[in-house]
Amino acid sequence: MFFSAPEITDLPEKKRGLPDFRFEDIVISEFDSGNSVWEINARQAHLYRDSDNSFLKGVAGTVYDDDKEIIAFEAPKAELNLNKSILRLIDVVASIKFDTLETNIKADELIWDGEKQSFEGRGQVQIESELGLMKGDYFLVSIPIRKIRLESNSEAHFNYTKTLPVN
Repeated sequence: MFFSAPEITDLPEKKRGLPDFRFEDIVISEFDSGNSVWEINARQAHLYRDSDNSFLKGVAGTVYDDDKEIIAFEAPKAELNLNKSILRLIDVVASIKFDTLETNIKADELIWDGEKQSFEGRGQVQIESELGLMKGDYFLVSIPIRKIRLESNSEAHFNYTKTLPVN
């Protein structure tokens, strides 16, 4: 389901010095009216007193819609701001499930915005499904409207033997 994830590289906290707090093997979850919104598992979390962000290593997680898994992701490092519900994943691989179509995504950077219910990908982006392969520098996945938009320096290769699912 996933591409192979790259090794962990330097996180921003290396420039900040040693963290004030360090947690190992943690699970962070967000709920809305008792329903799961997302869950993140991390091998390590580094926190600093002067920052709203947590710096995570060895990250795997899931985003839910109506308690159904809609996005699964893995990344060697991430930055999480719980106050703004923003998760920034680096060198990420993800799988998105809209109805019966599963789409695999690989990107240099992926940002989850919990308020907008969207993922934004930047850098070398690759989107692959049974329908074909698309590459570009930017993409946006909107959960509420079930759309993936690819922009900037884009190319697409379609598999014409497959048909689109009909809603």
